Amino acid sequence: MIRIIDIAKHTGLSRITVSGVLNGRYTKMGISEATAERVRRGASELGYVRNEVSLAMKTGKSTTIGCIITSLGLEWGGKTLEGALSAVGKTDYSIRLSSGLDFKDEHEVLHDFLAGRVAGIFFCNVNPSFNTTRQIHTRLASYGIPFVSNNCSPNFSQHEVEADNPGATAMAVKHLADLGHQRIAFIGGDDTFVAQQRLNGFISSMQENGLPIHPGYLQTGDWQVEPTIQATRYLLRKLKKAPTAIVSANHFMAAATLRTASQLGYNVPRDLSVVGITDETLCQITDPPMTTVCIAEREIGRLCMEMLIGMINDSSKCDKPVLKIVPTSLKVRESTAPPK
Repeated sequence: MIRIIDIAKHTGLSRITVSGVLNGRYTKMGISEATAERVRRGASELGYVRNEVSLAMKTGKSTTIGCIITSLGLEWGGKTLEGALSAVGKTDYSIRLSSGLDFKDEHEVLHDFLAGRVAGIFFCNVNPSFNTTRQIHTRLASYGIPFVSNNCSPNFSQHEVEADNPGATAMAVKHLADLGHQRIAFIGGDDTFVAQQRLNGFISSMQENGLPIHPGYLQTGDWQVEPTIQATRYLLRKLKKAPTAIVSANHFMAAATLRTASQLGYNVPRDLSVVGITDETLCQITDPPMTTVCIAEREIGRLCMEMLIGMINDSSKCDKPVLKIVPTSLKVRESTAPPK
């Protein structure tokens, strides 16, 4: 193991000087940049790796950031993590990751992070009850730990980065309206905040485009395959006037709609246009390839982590609420066309 005393001997400098440089205190100690570079070069030549755990114990400042992403099993969750890692990679911080699946509830995850003395926490796709949210706030405040969120419950955090969810469904509706569709249905998610935002965006855009929402055209798929299949069957078989286009609250549900429509004898996009939200690998291999609205998950993960690191390094940034909205974009493939 390479120690500070080894670097001191290698560079011909004092142990105090080497320690000050490696711990980032050299400017306060009056050590020149030239000397600091001499220490860094010597440390690199010896293959020195700083003991972050030991440093945290000495200084009381952790370089570990807690990150809980409950959707790690999904492609969008992995992209969000990639973005967070890209931001951390430029700093001295590291990530302690949890999917939340190894714990009974949010309290156990939080206890694990607090026991590890993390410097801050990034919550993604965490939707606790109102009372649990308040308890989380209280515990984090008592330890002075800042946190940011994405895709969580309303009022979960005062510092968050979100996709333009209302704008995503509005973009889908406008695309279909521009193609000439007037009978457009929507299959939504559940009662979570993101699902409600996408529903609201759909309704507002239909009104802005002067399009009526016909009775029965608002269905719920609960983010799941079977409920989406049932909703699609209802729209295409039970109504007197079936829609000529369907917007689904995510790409997974849109894929279920595509498959169900095909089973019912519909040709997509000749008989029915389908648009999803979020652009994952699945969208490229559905039959036909899916038109969808892209969510910039990597950008969201990066912005969340940069915001959190800024709050850790400057506590005054914790005082002012921040909400960053990340724009979406339309990816047109082969599942949409003008109505026949």
